[in-house]
Amino acid sequence: APASLVSQWRDEMETKFDLEFHIPTDASEWSKRIENAAGVSGLPS
Repeated sequence: APASLVSQWRDEMETKFDLEFHIPTDASEWSKRIENAAGVSGLPS
């Protein structure tokens, strides 16, 4: 595969990993994530 595709894929994977596993330390960030999770799963907020 072309190097540009590989680096693009790596960037996307790093972004996804960061979104999934990065732990927010900010309280407002936590509440946003909880609201998003509740909205995505269809739970009443």
